[in-house]
Amino acid sequence: MIFHNSFAYVNSFFASLMYSISVPLHYLIISFISFPFKLSHKSLEINEPFLIAVKKGIPSDDELQDLSVRISDWKKLGRKLKFDEAKLTGFARDNDEFSEKALAMLMAWKRRDGSDASYQVLFEALSHSYVSRRDLAEDICCHFN
Repeated sequence: MIFHNSFAYVNSFFASLMYSISVPLHYLIISFISFPFKLSHKSLEINEPFLIAVKKGIPSDDELQDLSVRISDWKKLGRKLKFDEAKLTGFARDNDEFSEKALAMLMAWKRRDGSDASYQVLFEALSHSYVSRRDLAEDICCHFN
């Protein structure tokens, strides 16, 4: 009984929180944050995983440049973006500055994948436990008001 009442309180709190967030539904996608409880409000019911608003389209060159100076382990990100070790070694060898190595890799990803080099793909790669840069994923790839 105590657990049920605690659950109802947590459920009510998070449902109110979710109801107050105004994000158009067509921007919502599933990400990797999991909540151990069920959220609901009126007809809106959200189970794990939590919803995040990720931008549509592809990152701009300026956004990739910003990311390149902020990512500490660009090779891990490159592996998640499906670059082989030979390509990663080439980016490292051909560029002197650390951020230039990352930028070269990110620009090559954008050229190689074209319209498939999306915010969603970058978000998933940065958020992956191997890269562990959810902060950058949200900053570069998500809508915030």
